[in-house]
Amino acid sequence: MDFPIVYDIAMFKFYMYKLLCLLDIVNSKKINNNLMGNILSDSSFGKVRSDLKNINIKQNFFMENLIQGIDVSRWQGTGINWQQVKSAGYEFVFIKATDGSAYKQAFIEGAKKQALDAFNAGLKIGYYHFAHPSSSPSVQADALSEASYFITQISVNFPKPNFPLVVDFEDDGMQMNAHDADIWLTSFQQKIANAGYELMLYTYAVYSDQHLPSNHSHASNPLWIAKYPKPVNLNNPALPAHGWTEWQIWQYSESGVVQGISGNAVDLNVMKKDFFDKY
Repeated sequence: MDFPIVYDIAMFKFYMYKLLCLLDIVNSKKINNNLMGNILSDSSFGKVRSDLKNINIKQNFFMENLIQGIDVSRWQGTGINWQQVKSAGYEFVFIKATDGSAYKQAFIEGAKKQALDAFNAGLKIGYYHFAHPSSSPSVQADALSEASYFITQISVNFPKPNFPLVVDFEDDGMQMNAHDADIWLTSFQQKIANAGYELMLYTYAVYSDQHLPSNHSHASNPLWIAKYPKPVNLNNPALPAHGWTEWQIWQYSESGVVQGISGNAVDLNVMKKDFFDKY
């Protein structure tokens, strides 16, 4: 995985480069490799290492149509300097709020603090629930239990989310056939919708293709796809999982280093600008 490197002078480089783009000094189809390599190696907007020097990124796609963001959980702690995160160019964060039907209260309190601090720093925020689909006592009952738990927790002292709620669908321990998993997600979504929220689905294409039927009914939900290419090339984005025609968020690294967050690595994401602007 690729780690972003951040320096204060990077933003000056970025904005100077953007000015050149606007003046059409830079080639309209490709960003000069040497210049872009330097920017990407230390830019608080590029967020990737200097080993990406040779990638080509269409300037409009990279600079105009994608918004940088992160997602965090208890592993990043509550001592995050969100002003630094915001200054580094990240404009949104998704925070893990719940897990299954029970999550340690200390972890929930930590998530609340992360959310409040990020909100106060001016980031758009969203919440995700790590799902553990089960057929006990029944598929539908389990889905409703987890959805109710998620809704109850975020309704108490959490800032109102800017984005749809997210169900994290990637549990390797899930022992459920594709048909039942489809029913589980449908029941989960209905409970979320009845509470007045939209639902987004986070998954890996390989996982989704394996654990959902080919004719699943979730393509109407926005997709947050996880795929970690080496090297990162935003001009060659991840393909959506089967059943979707596009993703709205792409988690392109699980090993980011972000200014303002010390310790454990951070997941890095890009969101399509029209989706960001919608909320």
